[in-house]
Amino acid sequence: MVALFMSGVAVAGVVGGPLSGWIMKTFAGLYGLSGWQWLFLLEGLPSVRIGSWTLFYLDDGIRSARWLSEDDKQQLERAIVEDGQHQQRLPLALVYFLFVMGLYGVSFWLPQLIKNSGVKDVFDIGLLTAIPYAASGAGTRRPPPWPARWAWWWPPSTATTPSSPWLR
Repeated sequence: MVALFMSGVAVAGVVGGPLSGWIMKTFAGLYGLSGWQWLFLLEGLPSVRIGSWTLFYLDDGIRSARWLSEDDKQQLERAIVEDGQHQQRLPLALVYFLFVMGLYGVSFWLPQLIKNSGVKDVFDIGLLTAIPYAASGAGTRRPPPWPARWAWWWPPSTATTPSSPWLR
């Protein structure tokens, strides 16, 4: 289930890279705006609208969730209190933080690295940016090379990185 959720990062990279390149190439110069400005508008405005909508739509907490029964609310509150008693959160949070920082580094700088390698067309850069994400998406579908009894110590989110041991 975690691999399915985390494969959303790979799908976003596979779809987002070529889409961004297409937007920048197709809309460049339209109404006096550069391609990158169109990219911010066309990909940013839906995010702002959906974010504003969720601010009013989502419930503020377990107690205000109308779709949960009273028994479900109590069970969730107990689970949160029990989870708060575990002391392993900080090391795991650090591992996840470092993983996400690496992912952001690849996400932000990969198009520039591809451009510096000699590719000039922004759509081609977007297509080439999708390749590592496609490989990582394939890696999330492959079972790990070690038995499940050892998998508790390995962060499941590492399955979405191209250098994942799942791809070896």
